[in-house]
Amino acid sequence: MSVPLENNEEYLWKDQPCPSAVKAYWFFRRLAVKDLLVYHCGAGHNSLFFAEKGLGVLGYDESNQNVIEATKKAKIRNVKNLQYLSTLEEKEHAFQGIFVANDFHVTTFSENEKFVEEMASMLREGGYLALACLAQLGEEDDKTSLLSDQDIAEFLSSHFTEVHTDLYTDIVGGKKKWFILAKKR
Repeated sequence: MSVPLENNEEYLWKDQPCPSAVKAYWFFRRLAVKDLLVYHCGAGHNSLFFAEKGLGVLGYDESNQNVIEATKKAKIRNVKNLQYLSTLEEKEHAFQGIFVANDFHVTTFSENEKFVEEMASMLREGGYLALACLAQLGEEDDKTSLLSDQDIAEFLSSHFTEVHTDLYTDIVGGKKKWFILAKKR
């Protein structure tokens, strides 16, 4: 899950969006997504990126320290279409889009099913979920935490239709990652 800033001061992206956020933005732009939840937003680098591109953004993170830090960054950069919360009631919100980076591969399969259910409950009908996670590509990979394309399709199938799946190499560490865009049924 989310790592508090005191344990993560040398965060690898600094104030730049991660590559999956840039991919997601181009899809969200093309699909006319106007409001977005950035789930487990950390210190705000991805949520700030989306907000500065004109989307209305709610950044959610369980760490109060991350929320405080992200809020400070938004004020310094004078970003108005952005709010941060450390608690989130799913039923209070219905978004056109949700962006999630690097959560899906650190949970168990049963947690992933609950996670997909939670994401679906926060999206409007026809809304889009963009997620990125580490990929399982062969027998040598740790199958308890990395996901194959079949695993992802299975988890999403109860509520979503896959629109786009892309395998890419992360610029830090050279790890293979999935980028998935799925539409809520």
